[in-house]
Amino acid sequence: MQLLVRASLRPAGRLVALTVLLSAGLCAQVQLPTDVRAEFRNGQTFVTWREISATPTPTLYRVYRSATPIARASDIATAELIGEQRAGSYWNARAARPFRLLQSATPLQQGEGFLVTTPTQSRSSYYAVTASWSGLENRSIVTTKGGNSVGPILEAAQAIRPVLQAVSGIAEEYVEFLPDRDNGFVRPHTNRGGRALNFQVVVDRTKTGPRLVVLVFHSRGGSWKTARIDSWLPSNAIQIAFDDDNDPYLTSMWFGNHEAFPNGPAQGKVHDYSERRVLWTLSQVLSDASLQADPTRIYAYGYSFGAMAALGLGTRYPDVIAAAGGSVPAFGITHPDFSLTQDTAQLFGTQAQNLDSSLGEKIWDVFDYPQQLVKRATSGVAPMHFLVGRADNVTGWSEKPAFMRKARDERQPMRFYWDVRSHTTSGAWSNVEPALVQEMLEVRLDKPFPVFTSPRIDDRAGDGNRLDGDAIGTIGGYVQVDFSSIVETTTKVEFDVGLRKDPTRLDDAKVATALVDCTLRRVSKMPLRSDRVYSVRSFDPVSNALLEERFTVLDSRGLVSIDNFYVTKAKRHVVVEVVAPVTPTPFVGGSMVPGGYLELALLGNPSQSGILFYGLLPGSLATPWGQLGMLDPTVIWGGALPQAGLVHFGLEIPNDNGLRGLSVYAQALVNLKLTSAAQAQVR
Repeated sequence: MQLLVRASLRPAGRLVALTVLLSAGLCAQVQLPTDVRAEFRNGQTFVTWREISATPTPTLYRVYRSATPIARASDIATAELIGEQRAGSYWNARAARPFRLLQSATPLQQGEGFLVTTPTQSRSSYYAVTASWSGLENRSIVTTKGGNSVGPILEAAQAIRPVLQAVSGIAEEYVEFLPDRDNGFVRPHTNRGGRALNFQVVVDRTKTGPRLVVLVFHSRGGSWKTARIDSWLPSNAIQIAFDDDNDPYLTSMWFGNHEAFPNGPAQGKVHDYSERRVLWTLSQVLSDASLQADPTRIYAYGYSFGAMAALGLGTRYPDVIAAAGGSVPAFGITHPDFSLTQDTAQLFGTQAQNLDSSLGEKIWDVFDYPQQLVKRATSGVAPMHFLVGRADNVTGWSEKPAFMRKARDERQPMRFYWDVRSHTTSGAWSNVEPALVQEMLEVRLDKPFPVFTSPRIDDRAGDGNRLDGDAIGTIGGYVQVDFSSIVETTTKVEFDVGLRKDPTRLDDAKVATALVDCTLRRVSKMPLRSDRVYSVRSFDPVSNALLEERFTVLDSRGLVSIDNFYVTKAKRHVVVEVVAPVTPTPFVGGSMVPGGYLELALLGNPSQSGILFYGLLPGSLATPWGQLGMLDPTVIWGGALPQAGLVHFGLEIPNDNGLRGLSVYAQALVNLKLTSAAQAQVR
């Protein structure tokens, strides 16, 4: 046995430290971890050892790996340090119980240490464990049975698995031993070897599936135990409650950290370790056939930083997250009343550095959520709702009004509710929150999502000053879609919609009728093509009477949108359909009621050119091009028809009952020939 001491102390300090060890009667043989073992299973190698019990006890244990035997102290110099563990690593402090390294095995006992590593390839490995006292490392190696070196261990790159720790009621408690390297099956979930995190799968296995899945996230400084929302969920739901301990720091902000963390200054790339971990854990649940998880009904919900987790997942993974929500998030990290800048500096570096991220963007751009909405104008984000507070001085208020308006301007599927709550108090919307979660759970990935926006009926959030705007309000909350009514085929999308009608709720619509803008997102079966025309019609759901008819083409985002669509507190059945009209055809219609919207249109072929007229006086005038069906023709358009073959114009009908019975006429001259006249009457 050889003794090799490695220390970062100055010579004098090193001599003192070594003298202390020797004066305590501790020889090198005593001051070594013993009974080192290594076992490979499920894509990971579990290294265990017996800790040193004699005092002074080590501050750290170091685990080394080599492709060749580690037989002497000098072999450590060419071995890879794969991780460090404090003394007492057997104890899962967050869960208040010992770790279990194998579901069928007994938990670790006091005095047992461990570290789990993830091999990146098929290989044969040797491991050794040393001890360190405040930087003074004993690199002695004992290769005999019960020593601190072991091998060879045959390893391979494989999928990893979490380890069940305990079952408490319907809660299954797991630990993931975090991979710190990419093995081809899983990407790194940390930048430091040897870390482990808890999570809970809450499921009543006596209930049947299919089951929706809710990912729940705690606030800064909380734990997975405080994140659950059992009473708001159906009895057969699956809840995955995550933990965001980022030892030695409180949080990763549910995203990740730079490569040198927890050391500073920040450097390298900021990796999305936490989001990867969440998505990997979800994949484990979805792949467990016994759970009967429904992949089209995955939701994310949280509080404070946990709500930011939901926001991030809903923004970046709308193809995974059906819908998301939460309370008091921040919609950015640069506004002046965001008080947790010490977290961003520790995890991501400074705004001036703006380090690269593993997502391909600069890290401060990743958290610029207004611009993220703009970037996703076409692809969209997941439907989301958030409750926020004017008096919030932790995640702030100043950025929220502008973000809420940006979401509305970009026709994103987001709703917002604010009151005068602080970061930790309830508010006027608190009693509505369970119902909002229920509505969130009705959204599915495999169905279109109609987005309704209207500054006309939204409350005023103000300019970011806490005293400016409506004290209590909502943006996007006054229109209600019946998600159970949504149907999509290869030719059409159908759904029921109306202004919210529930006087017991704060978001009961303040008006009986309104003009709103509708955009269809998550359309997957009906073709979205720039050369197609779409009809938008609404019907009385009882009598099936036609109430409104409009025509539209794809907007600048490549989406089906219809502006100034008429809605009432009585629900309407809406049908959006691909049409192939007989052309050329003039059209006059819309919501022909006082306060409604009049649409004039010409449907033709892209190769055609023409002139569109409208008038209010019926009659018949002979012209060289045919009969003109009005006495007061006014030209509203002339030129070549665009690619889809549709031009359309509209105007609001004044809310004047004296207009009832008024007829409006439209006619077109196409290729020097008058079409027949179209007519509609204000009802």
